[in-house]
Amino acid sequence: MHCHLVIPALLPSPDSAEEFLAGAEAPALARLITRAGAMQSIADGYEAWWCQRHGIVKQHDWPLAPISFAADGGAPGNAYWLRADPVHLQVSRDQLVLADSSRFAINGAEASELVRALNAHFGRDGLSFHAPHPTRWYLRLPATVDLRCTPLAEAAGKNIDPLLPSGADAGRFRSLSNEAQMLLHSHPVNDAREAAGEMPVNSIWLWGGGTMPLLHLAQPTLASTLWTSDPVARAFGLAHPCIELPADAPAWLSQMRGTHDHLIVIHTLRTPSQYGSAAAWRAALAAIDRDWIAPLVIALQTGRIQQLKITGFGNDKGFSAAIVRRNLWKFWRGKGSVASLLEH
Repeated sequence: MHCHLVIPALLPSPDSAEEFLAGAEAPALARLITRAGAMQSIADGYEAWWCQRHGIVKQHDWPLAPISFAADGGAPGNAYWLRADPVHLQVSRDQLVLADSSRFAINGAEASELVRALNAHFGRDGLSFHAPHPTRWYLRLPATVDLRCTPLAEAAGKNIDPLLPSGADAGRFRSLSNEAQMLLHSHPVNDAREAAGEMPVNSIWLWGGGTMPLLHLAQPTLASTLWTSDPVARAFGLAHPCIELPADAPAWLSQMRGTHDHLIVIHTLRTPSQYGSAAAWRAALAAIDRDWIAPLVIALQTGRIQQLKITGFGNDKGFSAAIVRRNLWKFWRGKGSVASLLEH
């Protein structure tokens, strides 16, 4: 049995790597990387990796919108879809900083009311908003558009100005976003949220546009079982048996049966990475090392699993390293701190 750990935001961005990695401790991860030897570089980010893994061709963007809409129970058909996720834009000095739904709660009733207002305003233009999940909204367009957007995960916690859409139709959709902001700003749902001390949902973030691609399921590299609570990974649950991620590796090992290959996605580094919380990121890394990687290394030593692979990502790159039982004893490959290994 092979076990593959996938960890988005394992690589801090270059401009914050020194702060994030200072004092970081993950001895099991460091051992795994050094004993694995050669690492494979990945040229793109997390969302792109999922699409490429399933043989999906990039359209103007990687088409996460129709894929995740289908996973949320929708029927994308042949239409062109965008994610239009609820966000909060906060004025900070002379810029607008985006907060995604990891920073606020929104329930189904609130989402339905806000989407109803968007549809009443934009419906005359042939646009249709859908909210099958309170934090995942979608926009159906009457035709394909030339639009290139920044994934929400890359925009969260940042100044949105350099991240706004580009392409021949960008002006139209920047105007749409501005209209949506004005509409949402004065909506009674947001008045009630502010009165209760909660962040208003004062904008939408467009990304992941495209038409529904064909998911290629017959690739031998695909894991047979996916374990995750990450919405991006779960969007590809149509291509895998998908199970909610247990609390830690011992709990996973107690549930695991048979000799299938398993893909485990742990996304707890993403939010502290997005919002610049170095201490929280280091704490989450230490927890992953203690609760997942160290027990899985022991499982590799005792023969419960035959190969342990880790794939980690930054915003626009990643790496993979795989280790088998005999590699654990290759002490001559040296040692290294997890900080130096992840930095380089």
